[in-house]
Amino acid sequence: MPHRPLLLAATLLVGGCLGRVEVSQIETFRQGVAAQTAAQSPAQSAVPAAAPAKPRLWYVGVGLYDESWSENDVADLGARLVSKADGFQVVPLVFSNRTGAKAYPAASRANIDAATADIARQAKPGDVVLLYLSTHGARGLVARKETGGGVEPVGPAELRDWLRPLGDMRSVVVLSACFSGSLIPSLAAPNRIVMTAARADRASFGCQAGADHTLYGQALLDALAEPHESLATVGEKVRTQVAGMERQMGITPRSEPQIVVGAGAAQLYGAAVF
Repeated sequence: MPHRPLLLAATLLVGGCLGRVEVSQIETFRQGVAAQTAAQSPAQSAVPAAAPAKPRLWYVGVGLYDESWSENDVADLGARLVSKADGFQVVPLVFSNRTGAKAYPAASRANIDAATADIARQAKPGDVVLLYLSTHGARGLVARKETGGGVEPVGPAELRDWLRPLGDMRSVVVLSACFSGSLIPSLAAPNRIVMTAARADRASFGCQAGADHTLYGQALLDALAEPHESLATVGEKVRTQVAGMERQMGITPRSEPQIVVGAGAAQLYGAAVF
């Protein structure tokens, strides 16, 4: 990304009180989940359904930074999954700290905690959770920034707290941020796939002010343009496209997106359901 990583790391470390949390929009979130789930549930009928109900893909898109690319990355992927991921009933839940636009609930700690806790209560066997964060990052950290506010660090402990209510549910965690590969050891789990925009020691790119998408975010959207994709195929497409864009831009060293697949998530990784 086109910022100086060491300066960002210092900013995150100095800027950082995680105690400031805005009032959660929990009731709005719950009403939204109920409405989306009802809209996607099979209609009640005296005639048995021809096919069993699909598992749900609970999509939690988190635009942590107050920039258009952060919000667009996660909002547009949610829309893409709704239209293309025909192996699931997709329940898209988007949070964004681009609060000037106010299109989505804020990506506050309280809101994300509430989202994953409610998903855990409503999830059924076979459901999958996909948590996607787009923001700036430093080694071992990602950044939270709201309009008019300072930059706050979000470390592995908070990220694990978001995921803890999900227990051993199958999950996919996607991190689009510089040095995001450094968080893999803290987030990896047997039933989880972790995908990151960069190696532990590399920056990622495309997050300049006013950009529509990060390079990784755009590649992820493009990789899911067709139905019946597996995450294995998506991951290879993303790596190839990101490397090609970075080559054209003359960027070195390249970001080298990473994927780690837990032993219990291998079937999900190879299934053409996205």
